[in-house]
Amino acid sequence: MLAGLAYGVRDWRILSIICAAPGLPSLLAWRFTPESSRYLLLKGRVTETEEILREIAATNKKEYPEEPLSNPNADGKVQKLGDFRDLFRTKKMLHRTLVSWYAWFVNGMVYYGVSFSTPTLGGNMYLNFFLSSIIEIPANYVGIGP
Repeated sequence: MLAGLAYGVRDWRILSIICAAPGLPSLLAWRFTPESSRYLLLKGRVTETEEILREIAATNKKEYPEEPLSNPNADGKVQKLGDFRDLFRTKKMLHRTLVSWYAWFVNGMVYYGVSFSTPTLGGNMYLNFFLSSIIEIPANYVGIGP
């Protein structure tokens, strides 16, 4: 779709605005999205969690069960939420973190290198971009697997 838009709209500034415009409703809807019920339960906010779950049941035209939600922190143990430093605490976790970051970095560089080099293949650059984009559909399916 981007190749077709770029073929029709040659000014890159206008093309950027057109491509970014569909994201605006999601930014506006973010304000009205409820907090995760699991997060609220971990924070001990059981009544808010029940309200959200009742709304979900009403939206789905289902009956909300009358049994009360159990507070996971009722036994006095507060579940510790992880933070960024947990990625480096143990040697094994540090190794996994660095390998994962390196793999994502290399994967991203190869992907962008292939994407940015398609117009230089010769021929119509819009067609080249379209063909390289369309081949990603089966490639993603094969890469992710069924």
